[in-house]
Amino acid sequence: MRPGQFRPFWRLPVARLCLAGGSRPRWPALAADIGVFATVITLLAVLVGGCSRAGLMKMLTSPQDEATAKKYVDLLRQKRFARIEEDVDPSLRSEDLRSTLVEMAALVPSQQPVSIKVVGMFRELSSSTTDITLEYEFRGQWLLADVATRRPSKGSATIVAFHVSSIPESVEHQNRFTLVGKGTPQYTILFLAALSAVVSIYAFVACLRTNIGKKKWLWAIATLLGVGTVGVNWTTGQIYFTLLAIHLLTFGAAAPLYGAWVVYSSLPLGAILFLMVRGGLRESAEKCGELPPDQTEPAPESVQLVATAAVDKSP
Repeated sequence: MRPGQFRPFWRLPVARLCLAGGSRPRWPALAADIGVFATVITLLAVLVGGCSRAGLMKMLTSPQDEATAKKYVDLLRQKRFARIEEDVDPSLRSEDLRSTLVEMAALVPSQQPVSIKVVGMFRELSSSTTDITLEYEFRGQWLLADVATRRPSKGSATIVAFHVSSIPESVEHQNRFTLVGKGTPQYTILFLAALSAVVSIYAFVACLRTNIGKKKWLWAIATLLGVGTVGVNWTTGQIYFTLLAIHLLTFGAAAPLYGAWVVYSSLPLGAILFLMVRGGLRESAEKCGELPPDQTEPAPESVQLVATAAVDKSP
């Protein structure tokens, strides 16, 4: 045989001011190819994981928007409610505005924060609205403050949303990827993702090493495609399912900056179909003349060496 592919979504119960409405491949060679493939994926993961979240967030966030959000949180911490009310959008003011601000201020310690960093940013260009989520670290306490402002073409910025919530630990620590202390949903989806990855990668490498004619690359792409999606929020364990979905890879994980990881798996339908019809594709390619039929190479004709002996003849 011849070898032949932001918006903060944590929302806890908080005090808030919300104003916005054929041939079988040989195992050693196959294992080597899979090892190279896995090494490349690992290197990419290391490079991406080595990027600083804080640095990336700083690149995405405007210093002016960050300063504006911090200003309103400071005013709230100082209980300067009248100053905040001045910047609330006039059409969204209500009678209980002051009482809501007082309730929010009760969640903010009066001491100076140990650290402040942006953990979420969302910008809506159509309405010129920017939503900044700040994480405050105080001594023994963590706080999330979400401030949304709108900047019209003329006039000053106004507050369209203001949320404050107390959290037990930093957002980054809450949403870290760890195998410890997880439930059945997380472990089940992770197992399905690993199983889908093994089937897909095996079929992809097998396709590359199988002579099936001109259709090889189409089938190679098909082995990587996944149909449908079942995923899990790694932090909360919430499962979601999408039937009408096609993914370039049958497995994966993603997380927004400082957000929760989502691990997903897809049905490796293309890989399964290829493994089922691989032998037939090989035979079909041979019958159509795309490949020469397998045959045993004739042994080279043996060459007989005749040794001659020299005989001395006496006169």
